[in-house]
Amino acid sequence: MSLVTIRISEELINKTNQIARSLKVSRNEYIKKSILTMNESVNQQELKIQLTKSSKLVRNNSMQVNKDFDEIEYE
Repeated sequence: MSLVTIRISEELINKTNQIARSLKVSRNEYIKKSILTMNESVNQQELKIQLTKSSKLVRNNSMQVNKDFDEIEYE
């Protein structure tokens, strides 16, 4: 496991301590969970962007396939 040292304001560390106490977890555990949550959020945003790009790439083909199916359906 790696050791990370960060500099943060007294206000932020006080708020972090307060929240960690209220959740009955250590400050270290709270910070680790916060990082994991942020990583998950960023991963989800990246996935959403990729999905949107992919969707835009196949949109025209999908519209043509739908049109073809509509024509077949009414024959």
